[in-house]
Order: sequence, then structure tokens, then C-alpha cells
Amino acid sequence: IDYRSNLPFFSNMAVHTAINFFFLATAILVVPWVRTASFPFEWKLIGTVAFASLVLIAFFYLFNKSNADFFNSAREEENIHEVLYKSEQIMVRATDMESNSRGFLLTGDKRLLTQFNISRDSARVDLNTLISLTRNDFVLQKRLDTLQKLLSQLIAFEETLHDLKIENKSGEAIRLIEKGIGLTTLRDIWSANKRITSDQNKRLEKNKLVNQQHISRAIRATLFFLAVGALMLMVIYLQVQNNLRARNKAERELEESEEWFATVLSSIGDGVIVTEKNGDIIFMNPASRSLTRW
Repeated sequence: IDYRSNLPFFSNMAVHTAINFFFLATAILVVPWVRTASFPFEWKLIGTVAFASLVLIAFFYLFNKSNADFFNSAREEENIHEVLYKSEQIMVRATDMESNSRGFLLTGDKRLLTQFNISRDSARVDLNTLISLTRNDFVLQKRLDTLQKLLSQLIAFEETLHDLKIENKSGEAIRLIEKGIGLTTLRDIWSANKRITSDQNKRLEKNKLVNQQHISRAIRATLFFLAVGALMLMVIYLQVQNNLRARNKAERELEESEEWFATVLSSIGDGVIVTEKNGDIIFMNPASRSLTRW
């Protein structure tokens, strides 16, 4: 493992692990206290929902961050593919210029000269697009500057040959070709373009690995999000069920207590009359009814 190159990844995972450990430790410490605390059920429920919301928001943030990083990497990968395509197109245009130029010198067919001009203009457009796509890459900008100079040299050389051909100085044009200036420039363009594509292919491979990491993080965050959400819903459900059981138990005990007291009061020989604060009678045992004849 190359720890130096993977240091940002390990640092990021350390932060995520620390956050998860914090929430887990808080849950372990708080839940027993919540269960034994004498707070009203509504406050317990509100506290549980608030805690669940904080946990879900944290995981939702991690999920969104992983997705944002993935989309940024995807855009960068798309940009790299575009750079590779434009680099290939520049090489095609340069080769077309050279072949059309040689065809014009041999045949004098001006249609080949028109094709040369089309290839020249297309190469310039592709190069400007490359410069625009990589404006934030200082190293690649320097290599594109070199490529631009070489392309300008090739265009200037070929146009010089065209002028000589038009002026019926084919012999002089042939002597310039024999010096190998055009071929050397074309080879230099190939070499410069090869360095650019080599760098971009390396970046592409690295970016694919980064994308895989972002996808893995997004999947883990999603699974954690769903697991924590399900766990919190289960906790809330259990709290509601415990509260219902406790309430039902209290109601049963109250009913049993009332029945017991009614039985006891009904069984004693003394007269017992139970009233409310306003004097309304709510209970009379048989002895009191016999004494009062009510």
C-alpha cells in the first residue's frame, strides 16, 4: 500500500470512523439512562427522534459528499476523454495537412489545397479547445504551448511550399522537402502529442481508482443510512410499545384496585358513603343503604 498517495483517503476514513464511533458511544451511554429516567414519554420520544434526526443528517451529509466527489471525478474523467480525443484529432489533422500538401505539390490540384486549409483550420480549433479544457493544468498548458508552436511551424512550412509551387518554383520546394524540415516538425508534433496522451492516460487510470473509492463510500454511506434509519425506527417503535404496555398495565391495576376496594367496602358491616368534593354521592355500601333506606 502506498500510504503517501492514499493519505487523503485514510484521513477521510478516519474522520468518518470517528463520527460513527461518537454516535455509537453516545447511543450506548444514553439509551440505558433514557430507559430508567423519570421523564414523560413525550420527552423521551422527542429526544429519540431528535437524536435519530442528527444521526441521519450526518449520514445523509456523508452520502451527498460522496456523490458530489463522484460526480466531480466523473466530470474530470469526461474532460480527460475529451482531451484525448482532441489530441488524436490534432494528429489526424497534421497528417492530413502533410499528405494534402504533398499531393498539391505533385499534381497541382487545388482541391487538395482546399483540403489542406480545412485540416489547418480544424487543427487550430481543436488546439484552442484543448487549451480551454486544460486551462487549470499548468503542466499541460506548457506542453500545449510547445504543440502550438510546432503546429504553427508545420503550417508555415507547408504554406511556403504552396507559394513556391504557385510561383512555379517546384525545384526549390523539393530542395526544402529534402532537408527534412517538414518531416522533423511532424515527428516533433507526434512526440509532443504522445507525451500529452501519456499523461492523460495516467490521469485517467488514477481517476478511475478514485471513482471506485467514491462509489464504495457512497454505497457504505447508503447502507449505514438505511441501517441507522431502521434502527431508530425500531427504537421509536419499542418505546411506543413499552409506553402502551405500561399504560395498559396501570389501567388494569387501577381497575383491580377499584374492584378490590369496592368488594371490601361492600363486605363490612359499617355504613360507608363516598362523595365527591361537591357532595355528590358516588358509592354506598349495602349497610349504608339499609341505614338510610336509599
